[in-house]
Amino acid sequence: MADTVELPDIAICQILHSLSTKFAVRASILSKQWERVWPLVPVLDFDEDENAPNGHNASPRQHRKFLEFVTMCLKRREEDKLLHKFWLRMAYCYYCRDCAELMDKCLSFALDRNVIELHIAKSDYFLPHKVLNAECLTVLSMDSIQFRGDETVTLPSLKSLSLICISFGDLGFHHLVAGCPSLENLSVVKCTGFEKRVIVKSSTLKSLEVFNSGVELQVEALNLETFRFGQNGHASNYRRLLCNIQFSSCGALRNLAFFQAWFVGAWFDNLSSKFPVLESLILYKCGIDRGDLKVFSKNLKHFVL
Repeated sequence: MADTVELPDIAICQILHSLSTKFAVRASILSKQWERVWPLVPVLDFDEDENAPNGHNASPRQHRKFLEFVTMCLKRREEDKLLHKFWLRMAYCYYCRDCAELMDKCLSFALDRNVIELHIAKSDYFLPHKVLNAECLTVLSMDSIQFRGDETVTLPSLKSLSLICISFGDLGFHHLVAGCPSLENLSVVKCTGFEKRVIVKSSTLKSLEVFNSGVELQVEALNLETFRFGQNGHASNYRRLLCNIQFSSCGALRNLAFFQAWFVGAWFDNLSSKFPVLESLILYKCGIDRGDLKVFSKNLKHFVL
């Protein structure tokens, strides 16, 4: 029988890096070499939806197995010194008391290893204070997390922030953005608990995406280059939810896109003076409530209506 050909460690590491942790662990049993290399992969990716059959919620037994799997992986990776990316998506579970405890344990594990990218999703889970003061984080994505809003935020290295279905307390959103002095990319989708007027103020922000209905938005971003906005909800509500968006000192804006939004026609007056370097304007399934749509921009290269 021919000898088994061993791949270089770096090749195995790249293969395991491309897999979710669930499948990487399965692959690591192929040989002692693969088992030895797996802890060198600086990524942990746990997604409970992977275990759910055909998009349905996991059963109590499946949920318990998921918790045990995550716990086992953390134990096997206790000797890790650094972690580049940590992803944890946990399903809503009203019958399990261990979820919050495991979430706390996972976040401590990741932050203690100076994680660079952190992606977490869990309904009815209050974000621990230590996440908001992680000096090494450059990417943070949160889905359905509860945010108290009265805590100090110090995220000096954060460049990308994604917020999905987040419930903010009073001034919570303002505190969060203000605590990110290096922020370049911000995405806000289906969030609640805002003040009447949402102010996004940042001198470093380059890209802003907001998919949220019924918010009054004021953007003050000197270096903003891309802005995308959309309403979430049924099309029949768009006429009632006129876009109330104001830009201040956004002269660097080059790409402007609106999706299923409704405007007063005068909003587009003096577009060239508002955005002198605008190159792309997208108005996908948008409507004008009063007046006519008149678009004039001397540098416009791409226009979709």
